[in-house]
Amino acid sequence: GRPLAAGADGRVLLDERRPTPADLDYHLTTLFPPVRPRGFLEVRYLDSVPDQIWPAVVFTLGTLLDDPAASDIAAEATESVATAWDRAAQVGLRDRRLHSAAYRCVHAAAERAPAELEESMRALVRSVEQGRSPGDDFADRAVNYGIAGAVTQLARGEL
Repeated sequence: GRPLAAGADGRVLLDERRPTPADLDYHLTTLFPPVRPRGFLEVRYLDSVPDQIWPAVVFTLGTLLDDPAASDIAAEATESVATAWDRAAQVGLRDRRLHSAAYRCVHAAAERAPAELEESMRALVRSVEQGRSPGDDFADRAVNYGIAGAVTQLARGEL
């Protein structure tokens, strides 16, 4: 029930004992970064975006990783924000540098999208251009309908 850091210096006992290297090893298994290399890239957020845009998000990710020209655009666009994970979590696309990087990346992918993804890509591009994310949309729902109402709507697939 306590964070590992509470006992890391040995002053606080965890389960009436000092933490061991095995405790640290276990603790590290509980960390889930957004992208985790595991012999492949485990992208942990793809299952948490709305049905309308997930095909575009998957296509964007694949394109930015696989298409050499799009990869170059993404590398250049994200260079200045490559370590801005905390900022991204705090303010998302309201940060102008993050917004600019996302804008360039999504447009690079949209230019390469097949016709069957046109509607999904258009929705993703519009969201990025407006500086919004699915989290912003959920926050709006929660304000309007309460947390329980917002979750119920999502569970029912209501947009």
